[in-house]
Amino acid sequence: MKTLKEYYNEALNFKPQHPIDDETANFICDFIYDNKIEKMLEIGSGVGYSANYFAINSSIFQIDSYEKEFGFFLFAKDNSMSKKIKFIWEDFLYGELKYIRFNKYPLIFIDAAKSKQKEIFEKSLQFLSDKGTIIVDNINLNRVKEKSDDLNIDSRKAKNIKKMLTKAAEFKEYLNCIENFDVKFLNIGDGIVICKRK
Repeated sequence: MKTLKEYYNEALNFKPQHPIDDETANFICDFIYDNKIEKMLEIGSGVGYSANYFAINSSIFQIDSYEKEFGFFLFAKDNSMSKKIKFIWEDFLYGELKYIRFNKYPLIFIDAAKSKQKEIFEKSLQFLSDKGTIIVDNINLNRVKEKSDDLNIDSRKAKNIKKMLTKAAEFKEYLNCIENFDVKFLNIGDGIVICKRK
């Protein structure tokens, strides 16, 4: 059986990217254990590395994970290391979500389109259980900011990055004002925000 490190390397060979930081993944595993969470919803499977990390290194029993890009979904599904994970190919924001229509989750993890974080967060609320928690990754977008400082970047890409950073700032402001949630920003990895329903 392959190791997570081997899975990680295979994922990078499949498509260069930046899977979840180990610091962030370990924090979430500890959160799952400390709060006795048995199932979670992940929005944005990517190559499936984070779901496999949680399945192997935490006490979770069930992970339902959505991915809109077929190539990523197929890689994650074909290379899954755990029967605890159900990878679902569908755009969470615009899909019908029939598979989880009547489900509630004590933990929702969002690592999806950075320009649509607010919209994805709002749609995910219907699947959050009472006293449940939503964790959003990459809230600081530090790697994106580093790209914006590149003098060789073309104007179109620079414009898209500026738009993404503006949307991220607006999402942070939205979370600071949201009612019925305790919100905590942590400088872990590329920044995460923990939103616990009161």
